[in-house]
Amino acid sequence: MLRISQPHSAQRDEHKIRVCIRGIFGLLGSRIALAIRKNPDMRLVVGIAKNDPTLRDALSTMQPLPDDIRKELFAEKMYLDDKHNVVRELNAMQDMVRFEPADQLNLAKECDLIIDAASPGSAQKWLGRYDAFKGLVVLQSGEYPLGRSIVPPKKMPHESEDKLFRQGDCVLSGIVPVLSYLEPISKRVIMHIVTQYTEKLNDYTTDQRLGSTYIRDEVKQQVESELAPLFPETELVLLGVSQVSGLSYYTATLLVETKCPISGQEIKELLENRPRIRVVPGIKSTYEISHFHKERMQALGREIPPITVFGSDLNSCAKSTMFRIMIAIDYRYIAVLPNIDATRMLVQNMDGEEAMRITDRNMGFISFEQK
Repeated sequence: MLRISQPHSAQRDEHKIRVCIRGIFGLLGSRIALAIRKNPDMRLVVGIAKNDPTLRDALSTMQPLPDDIRKELFAEKMYLDDKHNVVRELNAMQDMVRFEPADQLNLAKECDLIIDAASPGSAQKWLGRYDAFKGLVVLQSGEYPLGRSIVPPKKMPHESEDKLFRQGDCVLSGIVPVLSYLEPISKRVIMHIVTQYTEKLNDYTTDQRLGSTYIRDEVKQQVESELAPLFPETELVLLGVSQVSGLSYYTATLLVETKCPISGQEIKELLENRPRIRVVPGIKSTYEISHFHKERMQALGREIPPITVFGSDLNSCAKSTMFRIMIAIDYRYIAVLPNIDATRMLVQNMDGEEAMRITDRNMGFISFEQK
């Protein structure tokens, strides 16, 4: 009998992780879609959208783009979470992409894992389908406290039958890797965090209102509750979370008490060449990261990782049990990449640090030390 072998590309595709994104045209969903395209061990097989202003804006924006670029923004199969007549009307209005009704989607057949990047609070209506799916689902931080938290390289202890996970927010995704790499030497870590103001300004905004600092005790409590199960052996003390409008980098100051005397140089060596991080002790501001260092790396055709660790203590050769470091977190990247890491960690049961290292390589991040 003559056997016709599959093309090599089809054979390779069989071994790729099949990912579905719900909320594919949102700010986060679209960025995750582009990131998946850069990771050759994954396929974006299903995209789910809703007929709302975000979808209409996305289609309008994509209209002038060349076909090959548009293709990068679509999944292999696209579904609309609306009534059948709405799906038919949208298909008749444009010819860029054909949607099928979401109630016709067989999740178990099509994908290995779902990344739910839809607007916060909307996951509730899909929980029944996720339960029937019996596969793995990664929600976003806005669905707190649903699911078991997974903040690469860490994940909350869970039972084998647990299928619903929740990706940490920008702050957790920036702090947890650093704490993880310091964990073997850390006895206690005292922190203070500054982030972008996350609430709506519904009144008449003034320069004074925009320039204000907001003390967010409820955010502090949530961060504490998320970190505790991830680091049960380390005493973590969060002094507070302050929020200011208009920030592109979130920052955290860490005072680390170590189990035994160690030098800042040794701490620097411990953190260098770890995924997602670059160590630049001499940095004095996020302006330097955003402009001087980022522009320098982009000129070489590279991006810089979204977590920058800095602080003069990292240059010290004197041994001590207390040192201070600062972390700057680029929120535009940091929320996207952990979804890619988590996909490998959950589907392939891969070590978190290794999953991050693969993502960094595929995304073009490299270690960079200030000269």
